[in-house]
Amino acid sequence: MGNSLPGSSRPAVFPLAVLAAAFSSGILLESMIPSGPTALIALAAMTGAFSIAFSGTRSRTALLLIAFMFAGAACNASRGRPDDDSVRALLDSGVITEDDPVDLLGEVGFGAEPMPNGAFFDIACEEAVIGGRRQRVSGTVRIFVAARDPVAEAELAGLDIVPGRKLLVSLRLQREDKFRNPGGTHYADVLDRRGLDASATIKSPLLIEVLGPAQGQIVNRLVNRFRKNLIRSAISTFEQPASGVVVASVLGNRYFLTRQAADSYRDGGTFHVLVISGLHVTFVGGLVIWLLSAFSLSRVFRFGCAAAAVWAFAFLSGLGTPVVRAAVMFSVIAIANGIYRRAKGLNSLGLCALAMLFLDPSDLFDPSFQLTIVSAGAIVGAAFPMVEKLRAVGRWYPAPNHPFPPRAPNALIVFCEVLYWSRDEWESRRGGQIWDCVLFKSDLSGKACKIPGRNVVTAAFEGVVVSLIVGLFLLPLLVLYFHRFVPAAPIMNLTAGLFLLIQNSLALIALVLSPASTGAADSFASLSEFTVGASIWLQQAVSLIPGGSIRVPVYTGHAALLYFLYYVPLVFLSGLVFRWDPFAIRVSGGWRLVKRMRMHQVSFVMFAAFAATIIFHPFSEPPPDGRLRVDFLDVGQGDSMLVTFPDGKTMLVDGGGRRRIEGGVPEDREEGIPFEPDQRGIGESVVSEFLWEMGYSKIDRIVVTHSDADHLDGLVDVARNFEIGAAYFGEGYGKGGVFPEFERILRRQSVPLVPVRAGDSFESGEARVEVLNPPGTAAIDGSSDNDGSVVLMITYGMRRFLLTGDIELGAEGAILTRSGDIISDVVKVPHHGSRTSSTSAFVSAVSPDYAVISVGKRSPFGHPHKEVVERWNGSGSKVLTTGDSGMITISTDGALLEVRVFAGESSGN
Repeated sequence: MGNSLPGSSRPAVFPLAVLAAAFSSGILLESMIPSGPTALIALAAMTGAFSIAFSGTRSRTALLLIAFMFAGAACNASRGRPDDDSVRALLDSGVITEDDPVDLLGEVGFGAEPMPNGAFFDIACEEAVIGGRRQRVSGTVRIFVAARDPVAEAELAGLDIVPGRKLLVSLRLQREDKFRNPGGTHYADVLDRRGLDASATIKSPLLIEVLGPAQGQIVNRLVNRFRKNLIRSAISTFEQPASGVVVASVLGNRYFLTRQAADSYRDGGTFHVLVISGLHVTFVGGLVIWLLSAFSLSRVFRFGCAAAAVWAFAFLSGLGTPVVRAAVMFSVIAIANGIYRRAKGLNSLGLCALAMLFLDPSDLFDPSFQLTIVSAGAIVGAAFPMVEKLRAVGRWYPAPNHPFPPRAPNALIVFCEVLYWSRDEWESRRGGQIWDCVLFKSDLSGKACKIPGRNVVTAAFEGVVVSLIVGLFLLPLLVLYFHRFVPAAPIMNLTAGLFLLIQNSLALIALVLSPASTGAADSFASLSEFTVGASIWLQQAVSLIPGGSIRVPVYTGHAALLYFLYYVPLVFLSGLVFRWDPFAIRVSGGWRLVKRMRMHQVSFVMFAAFAATIIFHPFSEPPPDGRLRVDFLDVGQGDSMLVTFPDGKTMLVDGGGRRRIEGGVPEDREEGIPFEPDQRGIGESVVSEFLWEMGYSKIDRIVVTHSDADHLDGLVDVARNFEIGAAYFGEGYGKGGVFPEFERILRRQSVPLVPVRAGDSFESGEARVEVLNPPGTAAIDGSSDNDGSVVLMITYGMRRFLLTGDIELGAEGAILTRSGDIISDVVKVPHHGSRTSSTSAFVSAVSPDYAVISVGKRSPFGHPHKEVVERWNGSGSKVLTTGDSGMITISTDGALLEVRVFAGESSGN
């Protein structure tokens, strides 16, 4: 492997990293400006040939980079579409819809793995029966099987779903998003990154038929059985949350994580330690090398065993994509070291990136790939060089390669000497020389040499430096994908990693001892559980500190260029660290030194400014535009509306629910589970993601219409994630369900809770909000809880919006009696279009231009009822449903209405 680009007279330190960057830029450009692969391949070949023919160094280098850019573009353009018979293509083209019952025949790939109240497995599709018609299909589908009682569990176990077994499964396929709003991740993208065409959930093992014994895949079956036994053993040996943490961090199965434990690690910025990744791979490989170094074994054997152990661990953990990437990188470095070729970090990283992007250019847009490459690049390109140079400064004594003291600020030299200076090492070196000299070191360094455990402090300092530098490089990605900034993350990463090492070591000892000695196993299990508890407590402590865990919105549109610009000064500063030689004899002087210092200062100021702009997001919120805007979010069977007033103030009415919903997992998954699983709820994954996408970190007002789960539950997550100005709820109503938890969160943040009743009102800009319901402490005779919903009339100019919650016929009649004129231009139809609401008298009194029904595409209650839709249509209203249209946005300047739906259609009057 060469160390320079062809024709370069000055060796390049990491040519493969530069070529990987050029290849990546080609993929990125082609994704923005699609082109044909044939022309791009020709251009890549032509520029590559020219780079060989040209004699000029710079010309050859430039042409070679352009050739790699064209090669990346060609590789991306030649990515084949899915086969016409693939499940993905059939779903995308509408040949199969998500409402169609399908009998799917195929072979099990990833064997059934336990999860709470069931299991999941992958099936390689071969045939499908759709509407009585049999056809060949291809692709992979992940199937979730529910088993909520002992009988169903026995039935599932009796199927013995292992790799290589043929199955016939009756199911409905899912690929499209459940909720269509700006923000968040598309479910189809999640499936594509996992190599899946679709997912499916079946409610009983009886819908699975085994067609014969398993064929082949002997190794996969052995690994699958070992994983299942280990998971079951961990679940039975440890109490929650320790069992979930151990299963997630050792075997990569996160379904047993408790919500409390997972949220604690997220708040501490350390959730990645629970996700099998490069951290775990590096630990396994490093441990093997360290253990084998105690024996007189060849270098090739030691590094070869480490690479083998890494791949065995990757196989055991399920061969997740991040683990495979980390295993590839570790293997490249291990092989290079094994054959006595010191691997240059950035070169190795560049080679791995080139190989992975050549095989699958779409990896460039995978958050997991981005996080892996950026963190690895930060470590080998900035963190390790920084640490190595600080060590060199602190350990300096005269030697042939650095005879003179380091040229650095005196404070830095003293600090490094305190950490690294060893008088014993100097005396040993000094005794073997024919010359002698006296070194003047700081008094502090002499005292530090005598401190017991200084090496531990030094190691901790280096860990914080590495973690801090990695955090700086990951900042834009963490904000874009996780909307989180944790100032204490550099320290928390070290403590979480240490706790993880201790708890998993104790856990593995307990699992090994459990068959032979229950008492000894219980002792180690208790210690492991205590360590997990201490780690979770530490993570929770960070979230309780003001500013300890900050949720951050994102910039969109042209402003998103900020995330790219952030890396310009950061990479420049990293280059300075990489090139910095503290023992250089010649130092540029005069105007060159002044110019260089100014460049350093400007780069640092630019970096600090970009970082502050990302973290504190002063320009992320949309500016006031003088319009009243109501976004009816698609939250499935529930309500959530964001009202943006003409002066830019915001009001969120309800937050949807139910909570703890994950794509592919049924909403009632929690029934019978003795703990609350870690599944993102509507408030986090839909409402909060939408608000962050819009650029908000503060909501001026939130309104709880009533305490039903499909209205209130999501607001619990919103209250955790955003600064809230004030919270409104119906006087005498709305304190059931999770309201106590919601109230506790708001009171902890000193948010005023304001009870409202009919007759109350407030203004924002030129818009007026009137409360029409509830009547107050006196409940409506014969009313349901739904009749206590807060009903709002918003007036701006000549236009009126009526937001009705879940009121039923009792409250509708009372409002007609109390309020009189309720004619509106836009109405949020009561109770999701249920026949318990929308009486003829109410519909006639409102008489809107647009009637919006907030309802899921497949409502479990059959909403909206046909007669209700006909009633609103008969009044001259245009009926829109979030289930059909996704998010619906209606705005006005006080005169004209403008209507947009998530699909992009628009209308106005």
